[in-house]
Amino acid sequence: MITVMTISLSLILIKEYKFKNTYIKDSTINATGIVKSQINEKEYNNEFILEIIEKGRINKTRLLVSDSSKTKLEYGDIVEFSGEFRNIRSYKNHGVFNYKESLKKKNIYGNLKIDKISKIGESKSIYKFFITINQKIKEKFDKNFSENTSNILKGLVIGDKAEIDDKIMENIQNNGLSHLLAISGMHISCIILLLQKILDSITYNYRKKKIILIISLIFFILVTGFIASAIRAIVMVSLAIISRLLFRKNNFWVDISITSLIILVYNPYYLVDSGFLLSFGATIGIIYFYPILNKFKSKNKIINYFLSIFILSISVNLFILPIMLILFKRISISVFLTGILITPLIFLTEVNGILSIFIPNIILQYIKIFLEILVSLFLILSKINLGELYFKVPNIIETTIYYLIIIFFINKRGRKFIKMGLLACITILLVITISNGIKKELKIYFVDVGQGDCTLIQTEEKINILIDSGGSEEYDIGKNIVLPYLLNKKINSIDYLMISHFDSDHAKGSIEILKKLKVKNIIISMQMQETNNLNEILNIANHKKINIIICKKGDIINTSKTTKFEIIFPKQKLDSKDINNNSIVAKFIYKNKKILFTGDIEKETESKLINEDLKSDILKIPHHGSKTSSTEKFLNKVKPQICLIGVGEYNNFGHPNNTVLKRLNKLRYRYI
Repeated sequence: MITVMTISLSLILIKEYKFKNTYIKDSTINATGIVKSQINEKEYNNEFILEIIEKGRINKTRLLVSDSSKTKLEYGDIVEFSGEFRNIRSYKNHGVFNYKESLKKKNIYGNLKIDKISKIGESKSIYKFFITINQKIKEKFDKNFSENTSNILKGLVIGDKAEIDDKIMENIQNNGLSHLLAISGMHISCIILLLQKILDSITYNYRKKKIILIISLIFFILVTGFIASAIRAIVMVSLAIISRLLFRKNNFWVDISITSLIILVYNPYYLVDSGFLLSFGATIGIIYFYPILNKFKSKNKIINYFLSIFILSISVNLFILPIMLILFKRISISVFLTGILITPLIFLTEVNGILSIFIPNIILQYIKIFLEILVSLFLILSKINLGELYFKVPNIIETTIYYLIIIFFINKRGRKFIKMGLLACITILLVITISNGIKKELKIYFVDVGQGDCTLIQTEEKINILIDSGGSEEYDIGKNIVLPYLLNKKINSIDYLMISHFDSDHAKGSIEILKKLKVKNIIISMQMQETNNLNEILNIANHKKINIIICKKGDIINTSKTTKFEIIFPKQKLDSKDINNNSIVAKFIYKNKKILFTGDIEKETESKLINEDLKSDILKIPHHGSKTSSTEKFLNKVKPQICLIGVGEYNNFGHPNNTVLKRLNKLRYRYI
């Protein structure tokens, strides 16, 4: 396995080099390409993938295309197009979902907004045949079942979860049941079970049956589109079958190493893919923990059955626990209960879903009610959530310690020097972890929340301060960016949450933080008008009995022994109805260092602050660098060494404004 990891890391480095050296110079592209994904407006929201064709040959440079003209295209169509190229943007915070990294698994290097596109031909590809089968299966499900049942069957049978309702998917994820929808060992077992029944009725030749079985499984991979978990299950099953055909005993570690190598050579970025990690982790967990834990037996077969499912679930979750925490930051305590009830349902749904592909529509109309009931029960059970526990995310050292301890206890027959080596490694890593935990230092992080502001401060005394939280009406920044970022920083409690004002790009992310984490104090100022964000935040604060500090000019808020806030604005009596101009302006002071936080104040408020002591080492530029802020008088009063501008790439507001940037350059203030 170590060799496999080394090879895959080398392949990733090669791909990274190619990725960094693959670029398109002009913002407007005129080229020829080939469509590399099936266009389906409902599924892809009129997005598809293009591979560029250069000098008659396909370049592996791929672009994610947005086509507002809704041109009718299919997989393999050759097209001429022109459009605006943009680099793929992703939030840069460690520990959150990285959109740019996820697209690398498909060799996608940029976005393209189409101005004009037309079909000029069709490429000859055998894979188009399998794409067509995939589409026909989807169409059959859509025609014969309700929307929810059809979408669940697409996920179970062919691994396509794109059309499952967001709320349903959230329930499934919250209960830790995502792996049940992934095509893995259980799903492949259903296919093998059905195939063996069919083959037993056709031929008695053992070798012929096994060869047909392997070919059928390869056919299935092609139809599903090379899903990592499916490849893992099918390759391992195929290796086991081949071993028997060759009259050799198969070795688990050899099988899993060959399987992972095949997948990673095909696409080395699967090394950091959640499906790859969870699928392999679950398999290892079952192989090693299940025999150890499955000792208790009952005389009752039904009790034994459900007990075996429970132990299987524990075996899987014990091994993948750190991976789950790193990926999802939480664990549902109902996962074991719902897993016991849902696993048999999933198995029955899977088997009947596969059979429904081959049953004529006329007959299917009379028996589909059974599948509808199975899926309805699954959806009801997936809503049961006994509670989620949000954990501090383990780092690489802690994760290594966890797995070294597992290896130490499982490896009973290991030689003494190996066990001594494992103990030495565990001890050294524990010392490093403890020493890092007791370090006293101030840490300040300016969090990437796109078009918005968010700053995290950790004091020497481990006091956690969050200033604003970003937010968007279209995307839940709090849930998807700020919350996982905090948990990745091992923060599940906020001592002070300061909200400069209640525009969504500063306050909306706070709602999820208040719901999921423990917040001790909220710092706000007087408000001239009510907003939805204000009301929702106050309702949560009152319900959870969070202390609310209403600050005003002249207040000193001592956050720790070494840090404090000096509130410079607003006054107790507000004289503006504008939300931006009533933002909190606060100076954060640590020893002799000062940072000025300014919210979204504009020149109207800046002029009122000219006579205040604004001198600071770092300035959070007001209102994202808007042309209505950052006057020369204000900047000269602050005299910062560094200016920080929080903006979203390609934002619609033109932030930061060129006039402001020129002003900063003229005054020789460094900005980031």
